[in-house]
Amino acid sequence: MVRRACRGFACTLGGLAIVAASALSLHAQVNDGGASGEEPGVRPLHVVGKEAVEPVTVVDVHCDIKPTSCPNPFNPESRGLVSAAILGSADLDVTHIDPRSIRLEGVAAIRYATDDVATPFVGDEQCDCTTDGGDGFADLTLKFRTPELAIAIAPIDLRQMRTLTFTGRLWDGTPFECSDCVQILFTVPNTLRPWGQIKSLYRD
Repeated sequence: MVRRACRGFACTLGGLAIVAASALSLHAQVNDGGASGEEPGVRPLHVVGKEAVEPVTVVDVHCDIKPTSCPNPFNPESRGLVSAAILGSADLDVTHIDPRSIRLEGVAAIRYATDDVATPFVGDEQCDCTTDGGDGFADLTLKFRTPELAIAIAPIDLRQMRTLTFTGRLWDGTPFECSDCVQILFTVPNTLRPWGQIKSLYRD
């Protein structure tokens, strides 16, 4: 299956862990560390008001639009659905993701499930891809309405390669994002959609 994994993009998973503490206890913790304000072997905390914020943890997140396709075709005239997946790995259990939070270019998924459908692609080129299948890790599979995506990314050019971005968060509120590419295709106008509506999606 074609697996696109954020092609060359640094797809990051950022999180903040907030630990309530009084100003007095934080002051004591910093002073106990000597001149540097740190104790040996203890990771420092960033003080924000009366809260201690741990440094952000960065984890790679991979996503794949149209698994098994390379490149990923996108027909803005279609009235169907676009398949996609957030790919699980040894570092990411997709059951920790809140599927209701997922957006693709601001568009919400209408369906989701878990299945092993893709292998993360690791490479330097932005829109490179792979046709590898499942890798033994469960993925979060998603379905998006094509017309909604077409409107969200307009205007577009024929045969254009476009990078689309996913955003979402874990159940604990940790946000993440990743990206994948699609190639804009053009077919005979759907007679059920007025040509004026279709033409408005394309760049003049």
